[in-house]
Amino acid sequence: MVFVSTGQGMNSDAIMVSVHKNYADFVKFYHIFRRDWGKHLADFKIFLMSIKGSVQLKPFSFNYLIDAYQKENDK
Repeated sequence: MVFVSTGQGMNSDAIMVSVHKNYADFVKFYHIFRRDWGKHLADFKIFLMSIKGSVQLKPFSFNYLIDAYQKENDK
């Protein structure tokens, strides 16, 4: 997991972002997550995407976060 937060919108009140080596790795993560947290969650949805084969309007990179963090701290 790279990010977990509460929030509001799109019929949801939390978000979790995770990165996986492949689909099999995601399935393993999913089963463990459901086992450990499923009883605490009324419902959750999954959005899968590939950073290799999909149409990307802006490529995935942590550099955008680093740049934004540095600009905020330079103020």
